[in-house]
Amino acid sequence: MSISHYEEGLFATDVSDIVYLPDREKRFEAIRVNAYGPEEELVAFEVYLSDTLQTPFKATWRDPDELGHSETVVVLGALGSDDRCGVFLSVKRGGKKRRIVAEQIWANDTGVNATALDDYRYWVEHDGIPSNFDEDW
Repeated sequence: MSISHYEEGLFATDVSDIVYLPDREKRFEAIRVNAYGPEEELVAFEVYLSDTLQTPFKATWRDPDELGHSETVVVLGALGSDDRCGVFLSVKRGGKKRRIVAEQIWANDTGVNATALDDYRYWVEHDGIPSNFDEDW
């Protein structure tokens, strides 16, 4: 880890170090430093997850289309992004590799993986890509 001090506070010198910044606001500043608009922020979060997640790790998948769904999966890594769906993770589910959107995955630990996924979910819910269900009819 190579966190450095700067006049305005702490900043990360490597993408994988961002997760160690003390609060979400500082992490988001570091993630979005060169991003202009939601599309570039999405790419920044894809890089953040790719460089930060310590894979493989056990996690819980909650499918919003199935009420009460909760299933253990093994996260293998980030698997690209799409401006309508967000960041995808490669997971092992039932012995097969699957692609699941990152905001549906919760790390089963409280460390780096949990923080990075929480950051991404927060961004999706508050600032990020518009949900397909938010369209005006």
